[in-house]
Amino acid sequence: SENERKLKNEACRKSGAKFLAVRCSGDGAAAFLDLGAEHSFVVETGEGAKKTTSAPQKASYCSYADAVGVDWTIVKNKKMAQPPTPFLLDRLDALFADRPSSKKRSRDDDDFVVFAKRELEARSLGLDDAMLARHARVAGKCPAHIAAVVGGVLGQEVVKAVSGRGAPTNNVFAFDAATGAGTALFASPAKRA
Repeated sequence: SENERKLKNEACRKSGAKFLAVRCSGDGAAAFLDLGAEHSFVVETGEGAKKTTSAPQKASYCSYADAVGVDWTIVKNKKMAQPPTPFLLDRLDALFADRPSSKKRSRDDDDFVVFAKRELEARSLGLDDAMLARHARVAGKCPAHIAAVVGGVLGQEVVKAVSGRGAPTNNVFAFDAATGAGTALFASPAKRA
């Protein structure tokens, strides 16, 4: 649940541990990365005798609670009309699972579509009804090919985070299997420096 993720992230922040949460569902995946309030890293360029290492650099990450609390419409790059579909579906899945309802444990496809349309419209966003219906049918299932791609990308981020070598990605990664697009995004209440 969202509350469990928030609690685990807070425990990681208090202990100085890195935090990574991934939700793979249907035709995509969304991941959140928190490397802490002050993550140090270096960037290496060139090879062999021409290899250089930058001076230590710093990156700041917000908590999971702060990231999921931002206005969804800002979690996009300048070329996007709205956030990527996997990000939106991840947020909708989380809200749908945590909604106060007598049907909380069931996952009725029609209920999800109605719920998702209402949440998206409230944020001046939209997804095609057919896409929402398809997602409702396949939600919770993570095909191996999606897990492999997302696992590979995030594995690289884990190595960079632990070693302190290489610039880390933004704190949100969305992978859309339908288009093959993987997008690193910034979701934070603070402005990016």
